[in-house]
Amino acid sequence: KWGIDVKATRSARALGEREAEKGFIPNRELSDVKWDRAFYVIPDIYYDQTFFDQFCRGAKIKPRELAKRRIELVSMKMFSRILKGEIADAQN
Repeated sequence: KWGIDVKATRSARALGEREAEKGFIPNRELSDVKWDRAFYVIPDIYYDQTFFDQFCRGAKIKPRELAKRRIELVSMKMFSRILKGEIADAQN
């Protein structure tokens, strides 16, 4: 199961701050929401490496800490590729 939160914002730092304050995508061990992998999906026109870096700065979290929590920050195109790969794997 996946947790998916789609965000349409240009302000990566402010998004990181807000998400850190609320505890990111609800923690799978601490809520009724159970997920194995979680995604923040950002429109392609806003997402780039700088967006990712600014999100982490705003959240005061290191990229590897997000990865440990199994949370990914991706563009719509990246998420589409991940989803297509999962569908292909499920069909095999």
